[in-house]
Amino acid sequence: MIVTEFPLSIPTPDDFEGMAVLQTDAFHERFSSKKDEIQQNMKTYQRYQKQCPQKIDMYRVMKSPEDGTTIVAAIQLMTRRRQNEPLQVFVEWIACHPDHRGKGIGSHLLTWAANFAKQKLNATVLSLFVVRSNTKAVRLYERTGFMVHNQQKDKTGNRTSRKKSDLEKILIRAFPNPMRHWTVHQMNKDLTYLQ
Repeated sequence: MIVTEFPLSIPTPDDFEGMAVLQTDAFHERFSSKKDEIQQNMKTYQRYQKQCPQKIDMYRVMKSPEDGTTIVAAIQLMTRRRQNEPLQVFVEWIACHPDHRGKGIGSHLLTWAANFAKQKLNATVLSLFVVRSNTKAVRLYERTGFMVHNQQKDKTGNRTSRKKSDLEKILIRAFPNPMRHWTVHQMNKDLTYLQ
């Protein structure tokens, strides 16, 4: 399969269940049951569709080449603007079904995200957060031009403690139990060179 032969698309309401299943499978731990989490994710997408459709415009899905309907990968961006600061664009989540990993889909999604952030949102940096122990994801992000932003080292090269970012604090509140045991890196990709 050549990834670029299968275009990314903005999800429609018919895609919401597939997206919810993919997101839940990738990040399941917030709710007591997967069924509840899938339902919650679907409600979130439906709410976005009705109340802030521009949020749906920052999602992309890739459908299975076999049936053209099954969601095999997806990405969601989010923005944040603070007073007197440039727009911040983050990858809120990215996921690929395990059967379709290793085919370049993650790189394809991240390339779309960088181009969208630069061209449509006029961003100069694309950021994401990743659990440090998720080495496959960290390698993917590094291969696609992301660099660890918030890892500090002292003069001897050892990592030093640092304050948690605002988004890390939000993540800790959203996922209180697992996040206390994770080391999360913020990774940034410089978009100034993209045309």
